[in-house]
Amino acid sequence: MDFLSSFRGDDQKRWFSIPTSTSSRDSRAIELFEISFEEYLRQTDLLDEEVRYVTEYACKDDYGAPISKVSAWAGLHYFCCRPRSYKQFTLSTQSGNGHLVEHLLNSFNVQSRKSGTLLCSIQRQSDDWLCLLYSKEGFKTIRCKHLVYAGKSHALSTLFSELPEDLKKLEKPLQQAPWLTTQVVMENLPDQLLETICWDNVSKTSRSVGYIYSNYFQTTIQKPILLTHFYPLLAIPKLTIKKISSLTESELAELVLEDLGAMNPEYLPYISQMIFRRLFHGMGIPKPGFVLPSLRSIDWPKGLYLANSDAFGLPLFEEAFQAGVQCAREIAKG
Repeated sequence: MDFLSSFRGDDQKRWFSIPTSTSSRDSRAIELFEISFEEYLRQTDLLDEEVRYVTEYACKDDYGAPISKVSAWAGLHYFCCRPRSYKQFTLSTQSGNGHLVEHLLNSFNVQSRKSGTLLCSIQRQSDDWLCLLYSKEGFKTIRCKHLVYAGKSHALSTLFSELPEDLKKLEKPLQQAPWLTTQVVMENLPDQLLETICWDNVSKTSRSVGYIYSNYFQTTIQKPILLTHFYPLLAIPKLTIKKISSLTESELAELVLEDLGAMNPEYLPYISQMIFRRLFHGMGIPKPGFVLPSLRSIDWPKGLYLANSDAFGLPLFEEAFQAGVQCAREIAKG
């Protein structure tokens, strides 16, 4: 990490940087997209029990996939994208990124907001984009010169009756890994136990990526206590999305309680409710062989701007933020 976090390619850019578009395009770096992270660690004689645990956790957390399913470039980027000398200062609010969303919403008038609306299709008409929308009021069309699409890139092929040639260069959309996300409500948890819960809680003995303590950033702790538990299904042999969809709530509870019990058996008597959501991870799996669009030359269709980080690179706040900034700059040019 010390070496690679500051290593520069023949274009004088760091091999691994944030946002990913600022990373080096040195051929030696790009070659790391072709092999798995596991293969790289074996080739460099770095793979032991401790390294496997740390890297598996990182890849399951960010991509929902083990190191054998993630490219070496994506795996190394997780650990090497910030210079080791970089002093990180963080700022968090009680509502997380919701604070930023509210701030943005308050910057334009209420009449301009349209929620509960489904985008059904996109068509190119002359120099404009024609969008078909559906809401409780029914169908309507909107014509615009600039269209910012912030949805998942895999949905583009269903929104366009014929996908523009430039978008086809995105290659096959990345597969998203299935997750079981569980909200665990705890009542009457003693203060001495409450004081032991961190924001992010993980265990070496667990196949899950642990749980977060959702009340953590509240200045005054509001009860009941809420934990959010994350279980990437690729970590459980033979448990497919079809299989997880057929499990009853009792069977799901058994799966989660077994994991929580191994981590923190002292919490089990205080669990009053569990709410299950079978979801897909927010980002696709950067498999070996897939070079991030942010490091390839792609001419996007004129007037169409993709603002989701999965259209360019990796699941990082900085990546998504940069995608939005780039959209704004391009539109401002006219």
